[in-house]
Amino acid sequence: MNRQQTQWVLWAGLAVAAIALAAVGCSHFTIQLNQDAYQPQQLEQLLDYRDRAISFDYDTGVQNDANDTSIFYYWNKEHTVYYEGAPTVAVYFFNTITKALRSAGLRVYDAAPPAEASQLHIVLKSVTDQRLAFQVKLVKQGRETLNKTYTVDVEPTADMNADVLRKRAYETIDKMVLTFLNDDAFKKAFFAKD
Repeated sequence: MNRQQTQWVLWAGLAVAAIALAAVGCSHFTIQLNQDAYQPQQLEQLLDYRDRAISFDYDTGVQNDANDTSIFYYWNKEHTVYYEGAPTVAVYFFNTITKALRSAGLRVYDAAPPAEASQLHIVLKSVTDQRLAFQVKLVKQGRETLNKTYTVDVEPTADMNADVLRKRAYETIDKMVLTFLNDDAFKKAFFAKD
């Protein structure tokens, strides 16, 4: 091969590589989830929880055991939309759940809770934009009073507008918290007298 042919092959190879990288780069987009922008909805109607104490510790409150997430992202079913929880998925869930619990009227303690406060622990088991499976544990005075797995299903959407998808992700947090706070087994364990 002469020099001109070699250059042509090199340029053609670079062009193919650039097209391939562009195609991979365009195969998905990221939705930035901001816990500060999340505004809980419908939780203020849970009057039974008003002024009750709950311990929800930053270090142990939310554990991400979901095999279908990374430390930073969860996806839609097709892996074309990445939902970025900043700084991590677990911290995003911890901060938004804390906000939701406070919206329901709970006094949320990260440290030094009162003796009567139940400790809330949430383990993420599966997280996509259409289904959220999570385990809720309540511990009161060193004794586990609840250990239950919940599932929240979210209707699929064809709308790929970033604002619509972000709003949908925030609504999933509302559904998650409403699911366990409205559950009879959770209420029985939470409101039980010592």
